[in-house]
Amino acid sequence: MSVVIPTWQRRDFVVRAVSSVLSQRIRNLEVIVIDDGSTDETEEALACLDSRIIYRRQRQRGVSAARNAGIALARSATVAFLDSDDRWLPDHLTVVTEVLRRHPEAVLCTTSPRFHTGGRQAVSAAEVGDALPSLFVENIVGHPSGVAVRREALLAAGGFEERLPVMEGWELWLRLAALGPFAFLRRRTFIYQATHQSLSERAGRSGAYPGALAIVQASAAAIAAGSKRPDQADLAIRVAGMAAYFDALRALSAGDNKAVRPALAKACVRLPMLSREPQLVANRISLFGFGTTARCRSFLTAAKDWPDPGADTPLYLRLHALLLSIRLARGDALSAALRGWPVMATPRFIARNLAVFGRLAQRTLQKVIYRGEEKTS
Repeated sequence: MSVVIPTWQRRDFVVRAVSSVLSQRIRNLEVIVIDDGSTDETEEALACLDSRIIYRRQRQRGVSAARNAGIALARSATVAFLDSDDRWLPDHLTVVTEVLRRHPEAVLCTTSPRFHTGGRQAVSAAEVGDALPSLFVENIVGHPSGVAVRREALLAAGGFEERLPVMEGWELWLRLAALGPFAFLRRRTFIYQATHQSLSERAGRSGAYPGALAIVQASAAAIAAGSKRPDQADLAIRVAGMAAYFDALRALSAGDNKAVRPALAKACVRLPMLSREPQLVANRISLFGFGTTARCRSFLTAAKDWPDPGADTPLYLRLHALLLSIRLARGDALSAALRGWPVMATPRFIARNLAVFGRLAQRTLQKVIYRGEEKTS
């Protein structure tokens, strides 16, 4: 097993991440750390840990180029990815290796489908299927730290798109899904942490997401156009829906409220799954609204302009806006979140999403714990 860890200015975190790899129950592995131009003595911190560590430093070229450099060095048939501020639980590699062994047709295995980092599914419960149609709607694979891929498929797909500073996983999963099925297992095998000055935070501040959308959209369109699958016509419809969805996200980001409603109407007609995936949509909108106030405003705008106000997604967005308005102590935002609330649809919404609320509470608790650790470190 080859493990690829990209890092930049994360000395203490990457030492912790590498230590979690060295603690895996699988011993036959190589740990490849690609340092993307750090100046914080990362190399010295890693030097004495283990002989299996392959350290390479390159000029700063971004996370995608760093992962590709790691893939090029990998010698094993399977490559697993770990972000430097995350860490694996001791059974992570055992789990993904066994899933891929049981399902030789799968090109990829993930333990955080739809970004759910919890779960207790047994390896035998892994679901294998065609991920491409759903990936034309959202990133259903989840965090890279939960993903292992057959190296042959990575090379055939061409690796990560190096123009992408963010959303690079989603774009690669699209190309990999065109090559074969994915294996999905909902099981807690790693600890995800969104640290201060993380890649997503820096990208949000710099406004990198709208440009990344264009690259992901172009990749999806090329896959659909070149496909010889029997559902090619459906994929083309999904590409059009993706374009409308991305238009809505850009409009939300720019504060162009007049453009949000028609874009969402087009998107939901072509991608009805959007109305049933509240957490994925909320995650995506969060990336385009940097700061609590901006997220609150974007959630509320999207909820009010959603074509079906009683669907799960707009209700979930309203709930998020309500909680954020309480956190901000903004009475006007609280009133706006409550105004027009679809009361009749609420009981069914709560019943359908009890598990989602549980995961949301779990993530909130993890953030509180992490902030406590960061303050005392």
